[in-house]
Amino acid sequence: MRNKFFKFSENYAKVIKHLDDKQAGQYVKAISDYAFEGKTYAGKDAAVKTAFVFTKQQIDEDKFYREKGKLGGQKIAERKRETEEENPILKSVIGTVFASELLNSLLGG
Repeated sequence: MRNKFFKFSENYAKVIKHLDDKQAGQYVKAISDYAFEGKTYAGKDAAVKTAFVFTKQQIDEDKFYREKGKLGGQKIAERKRETEEENPILKSVIGTVFASELLNSLLGG
């Protein structure tokens, strides 16, 4: 998994409020271990295990959508680069027209 960070949602905080201090500590350690090292909770506490399974699903879903968004962004950037490479004259003309219009509006002419 190897995240550098993960989103700590309000739902996780709500779960912690229902756990005692020991369970809350185990829960936080479990989700941190999963998010940063890919380790799943191996303890025996049923409440912590249940909370971990819920959170694990959320972390996995967030990672899935983050990766899909990254791929989409890369595709858009690639298309933009290709368009700029294919039409450097058009880009130059558009830039010149824009600059000309900007100068005219600034100079009042």
